[in-house]
Amino acid sequence: MSDRPPEEQGVPATRARTRRLLVGGLGAVAALIAAALVVAQLVFSHSPGNKAVAPVTSATPTAAGVTVVGTPGGQASPATATAGAGGAGTPSATRRAPSATATARRIGTRPAGARTADPTSVPVGRSTPAGANTVPLTAGPAVPTIGNSRPGHPAKRTATPTASVATALPAATPGGEKPPTRVVGPAHTAVAAPGPSAVVVPTRPPLATRAPVATIAPLARPTAPAPTTVVAPTRAPVATSVPVAVAPPTRTARPPVIPPVGATLAAAHRGYKAGAYYFSGWSHGQNDNISTILTGSHPGAEPLIGWYDDSQAQVDKSIGQAADAGIDFLSFDWYDTPYSPYATDRTLNEGLRYYLTSSRRPRIGFNLVFVDHAPFVPTPDHPQAIAAWRTTEWPKIVDKWLPLFKQPDYVRVDGKPLLIVFSPEHMREICGDSAGVRAALDYLRVRARAAGLPGVTVAIAATVAEHSNPIKVGELNVEGYDAATGYNYHSMGHEQYRTPVPYSTLVDENEATWNRVARAVHVPYIPVITSGWDQRYSAREQQTAIIYDGRTPAQFACYAVRARHWVDAHPAQTTKERIVMVFAWNEIGEGGAIIPNHQDGSAYANIVGSVFGTAATPPATPPDCR
Repeated sequence: MSDRPPEEQGVPATRARTRRLLVGGLGAVAALIAAALVVAQLVFSHSPGNKAVAPVTSATPTAAGVTVVGTPGGQASPATATAGAGGAGTPSATRRAPSATATARRIGTRPAGARTADPTSVPVGRSTPAGANTVPLTAGPAVPTIGNSRPGHPAKRTATPTASVATALPAATPGGEKPPTRVVGPAHTAVAAPGPSAVVVPTRPPLATRAPVATIAPLARPTAPAPTTVVAPTRAPVATSVPVAVAPPTRTARPPVIPPVGATLAAAHRGYKAGAYYFSGWSHGQNDNISTILTGSHPGAEPLIGWYDDSQAQVDKSIGQAADAGIDFLSFDWYDTPYSPYATDRTLNEGLRYYLTSSRRPRIGFNLVFVDHAPFVPTPDHPQAIAAWRTTEWPKIVDKWLPLFKQPDYVRVDGKPLLIVFSPEHMREICGDSAGVRAALDYLRVRARAAGLPGVTVAIAATVAEHSNPIKVGELNVEGYDAATGYNYHSMGHEQYRTPVPYSTLVDENEATWNRVARAVHVPYIPVITSGWDQRYSAREQQTAIIYDGRTPAQFACYAVRARHWVDAHPAQTTKERIVMVFAWNEIGEGGAIIPNHQDGSAYANIVGSVFGTAATPPATPPDCR
């Protein structure tokens, strides 16, 4: 209680109150002016045209996707961070930003060979929504990236490259201490030195209308630490591109066992054509191929029409037997007999001659096999003879063939008469090279068209062994042949002279050869059935005999079924006429004859008609064939 009079007590009190009001008012005005300056500076720093102005605050996102707010020098500042939608100017909450050591970064495209700054950095001056949760600054792995893509942002975004890859911090803080530095390691992990407690707020992408120039939007705050991203290989993994259960390859070095007949071996068509090779040399007389070795050691091989020489009567009988068995045509070996110096060769075309005059000829068709080996053509050691053969002998041969090609019962493939060439190697020798072969065949076709024919289908009797020279196979494909076939196939394995091997080996070797020829020669293939090969009964092959032993009609029947099945299974690789050749009607001395004989009767001949069908009966499949 004052001891001054009451009238004196009120004056100084009033003056004191006035002074306090004036001081408070001036302080408030100063505070408002300071706040206005801060707001102006914030707005000015966000303007697109004022990027060079130093920002009030800097923000660095951490691995957890949050932003540290502080001054560039790391000092505490009373300035407030304005929060809003993407950093818009309407303040909704303020937080005092303590000192922090993080530095703002822009992400740019990486120059070749340069180290990459923290890929999680964001542009300076980003603010956060009001009420966002705050967390203390903690160390953690950086968010992994692949190129310019980011988690939650599959679309690739590219920013304008910055002047330098690394952004330097100020040399020292106002307190004289050197600020901590940002270390960018191989994994692009940002490491910040510990500092004063910092208030951190989550970042969010800016609005499209407020995005700064030459920057990209910051990472969206992940709800959990992003897992390590694995880049998938550019080609499909082999293990996952194939079903779990895969059947092994069906083709091996040796042909696989054929499944039961009921599953796959039934005939796919009503009709096929089966031709049998005919050789006129198994006779008495001049060539004397019917030797005592044959007649004395193998009497069961004697034909039912006897050990015969070609004659009209005998050829008529052969025609009748073949037609009765269901064979469609006889393929006659044709020799340029005048060219041979040996009188014993003069009769080698007699079978054809008697066929052409036979009353039974309408029952069966025919075609020719051009036997192009010596002594019916010149040999390479006589180059002058070869040159003369091309210019004079070949045109004479064509003159002899054309009348035969025009016969109505001559076999046609693709509408044109079928000519089979016995040996591609010999043809190449007498024509000089592959170009010479093509020229000779072109000459034949031109002459045929001039004679009113649509051309000629020339098939080559090709053999492709397991380890054939690919160059020789390639020559076949440029020589102008229209089809491929074989005369017989034998000695394709490891057979030894005068050492019998099972007949089943011959069958397997022949089927493997069909596949090899069809793959290697790029023309339709006509498979050949080598019905047998046994040279024990050939007088001229006693020292070099190749022998396949144990042939039976049942084995031959299943062999024929496999040939028919091959035709069915390879429609694009065979002729549309579905032709199969058989070695042979009467190659008796080589163990490959199907002519009816005293040992087996007509079994082999009848099997051909049964398996491939006739005009009256459909193709049949023996129940024991596998």
